[in-house]
Amino acid sequence: MFVLNNTSTLRVSNGAPLMISGTAVVNVGGVLYRFEAGGNSVLVTNSACGTSCSAFGGAGGQISVAFTGHASSSQVNVVSGIRGSGMIGYSGLATADIVLNGPTTRLIISGSGGN
Repeated sequence: MFVLNNTSTLRVSNGAPLMISGTAVVNVGGVLYRFEAGGNSVLVTNSACGTSCSAFGGAGGQISVAFTGHASSSQVNVVSGIRGSGMIGYSGLATADIVLNGPTTRLIISGSGGN
């Protein structure tokens, strides 16, 4: 979904890089963050999770998800959230990469394909 190359920085302050709400279904054929050549980074500042986030993804790299509005982990399927080598900086343990809001939202990240 986000491809970083040549010392790029994705900086998100006071929010999450991806917010899903209502009846939305987000289906990512690749990963949330793909790091290519050159010392790239993602910096996220929020407190969307309250005290702690839920981590999803396998050996390729985990991403943090916050649940609001009766959303739950059963609505998430993440195989791998990150590809490549880069730096991810969070403002704290309650920082989310994704906010899932509502009981009918859905997130699928397959970890393969395009990005």
